[in-house]
Amino acid sequence: MMVGGLNHSTQSGGLTVHTTLAQLRSGHCRLLNSYKARITSGISDVCPECGVAPHSVEHLFNCQSRPIQLTVQDLWDKPAAVADFLNLDN
Repeated sequence: MMVGGLNHSTQSGGLTVHTTLAQLRSGHCRLLNSYKARITSGISDVCPECGVAPHSVEHLFNCQSRPIQLTVQDLWDKPAAVADFLNLDN
């Protein structure tokens, strides 16, 4: 079943993609160093790509090391494009 342009099946990992996108929308996602630093001591919140700014949801879409035309709003408007950009379906 397709939901929001994403395959919504457990066989292809669709639920994991949807879960990760929901976590990113909330800012509580294991992919973000800013989140991991809040819950685990000794982890830096700095972006692993540029090494300059905190690795937050906003920064994912503004990091100079990975320029992209997508915005935070696209987590809702273009979830398939965001999932592709972040390689969530791999």
